[in-house]
Amino acid sequence: MESLKGKTQGEELYDSVSGVIKRHKLPWSTPANITTDGSPNLTGKNVGLLKRIQERVKEDNPEQEELKFNSLKLDEFYASLNARFPNIQKMAQRMLVLLGSTYVCEQTFSVMNTNKPPHSSQLSDEHLRSVLRIATTKLTPDFDALAKKGDQQHCSH
Repeated sequence: MESLKGKTQGEELYDSVSGVIKRHKLPWSTPANITTDGSPNLTGKNVGLLKRIQERVKEDNPEQEELKFNSLKLDEFYASLNARFPNIQKMAQRMLVLLGSTYVCEQTFSVMNTNKPPHSSQLSDEHLRSVLRIATTKLTPDFDALAKKGDQQHCSH
């Protein structure tokens, strides 16, 4: 991996990839796979990174058949991995779940701040648990069923 500074257009991306290939003395004739997010600077028909790589491979090997690159979005790429790469799938799942759990933590903190009374030192763990349970539950009560189940209706005296 290499950090890119400045512009990230097709030409700059190609220069960066080309530099890595030269430094590691890799052949241009055998790129195995390139996964992109489908953005034009990567997949553009005239100046995208993939087009430039195809031109370079053709330049080095004129008789070689044109490379067929698939452009997959990142989530599609991880979904396409089969049982041969279980560790990559597990790592991707952990990273994707991390984003969701960070959101849940932020929402929970917000709920706690909203429900904090002036005398918050008097709150019990049970009270906080109840507040969080109500705030984070997606269930909605079935009032009709609850009313029918009730043993006695409260009437005014």
